[in-house]
Amino acid sequence: MKKILLTLTIFGLLTVVVASATDFWLRTSLPVTDGQITLDGLTAPVTVTRDVYGIPHIKGESQTDVYLGLGFVHAQDRMWQMETARRAGAGRLSEIFGKPTLNADKYLRGLGFYHAAEASLHHYDIASRAR
Repeated sequence: MKKILLTLTIFGLLTVVVASATDFWLRTSLPVTDGQITLDGLTAPVTVTRDVYGIPHIKGESQTDVYLGLGFVHAQDRMWQMETARRAGAGRLSEIFGKPTLNADKYLRGLGFYHAAEASLHHYDIASRAR
């Protein structure tokens, strides 16, 4: 009986520790959505507010500033997704995931999406590329 009680107590304590550590990790991995941040490239202040559902509402004096704010919000919310998609298009998933994605990388590099995107950049003027 004492062994069962000791086992249950240890299991309960471990469950609390793991749950607390998981909660801490999840909370610290969320983006900071309050306060002020300075971004290079802004010509005027941009305000980002989020409604009760977490949907961002971006206000600024110019379209370029609002687009920069939008890019910042996308990075806050979806950096991992954007980085994974960028690496997939370039055929570089194996740098993160290792051998399981090597065949996909070979196939995607063969399609040439990354080089086609780089080659198309010279068709845009500097102002368009800056946005």
